[in-house]
Amino acid sequence: MLDNEEPGRGPAPWHGFNSAIEVCLAEYFTFRGRASRSEYWFFALFMLLMSIGGEIADNLSGFRIAPDVGLFGTILAIALFIPSLAVTSRRFHDAGWSFWWYLMVFLPVIGWIFIFYVLVTRDQLPNRFDVVR
Repeated sequence: MLDNEEPGRGPAPWHGFNSAIEVCLAEYFTFRGRASRSEYWFFALFMLLMSIGGEIADNLSGFRIAPDVGLFGTILAIALFIPSLAVTSRRFHDAGWSFWWYLMVFLPVIGWIFIFYVLVTRDQLPNRFDVVR
């Protein structure tokens, strides 16, 4: 951080895997502020690993809600749904975009390209989504 920068202003800080998971789960319902690329992508990796673990647990236990829907995977998906939206919202804010642009996900191909672009970019300068902590 530069000497003349205010804390909580500007790009979100880099996070390691454990730190990103802790921040995302601690800010379960926080849709304001910014999330760094590392925070977002480490949480996405965590969600992927948890879904694989849930699928393995479902296959080993045999607990099924429906033929192709496992109990543990469903519980994990429900538990991680809100924090995944929250970190995505903060990630959009770090790139300088409103989370309403996430609705582009419903446009085939072009929408997904746009979403990916937003998730991999960031706004180096303070922007309207900064939250002073």
